[in-house]
Amino acid sequence: MKSRGAVALLLTILILSAILAISMVVAAITLTEMKMSESARQSTPGYFAAESGIEKALYYIRILGDRPSPTLESPYLIGSVLAGKGSYEVYIVETSPDLIMKSIGGYLDVRRALEITFYAAGW
Repeated sequence: MKSRGAVALLLTILILSAILAISMVVAAITLTEMKMSESARQSTPGYFAAESGIEKALYYIRILGDRPSPTLESPYLIGSVLAGKGSYEVYIVETSPDLIMKSIGGYLDVRRALEITFYAAGW
């Protein structure tokens, strides 16, 4: 009789251990998914902040006729803080013969980048 009780106790402990291990794996997966979801939620405003920087740079080039010429001391064209917690910086990557700009937009802890080529024919 004692051995049956010991076997039942051991079997119960093993089953509960397996359930605990499965629960911990599910909790870890859920936590990872929640972090990824939050990052994806913040990614969209970061992308649109980068796009705003590109649009502002194109405005300066097309409407105001401002031809950017980067220097080593000042490699970026414009930078700005948007409403809320977003910001962007626009860098001139190359100017000969085509203008290549890179805009880095940020929102909270997430940063997204866009790169465009403005062909020389459009100058």
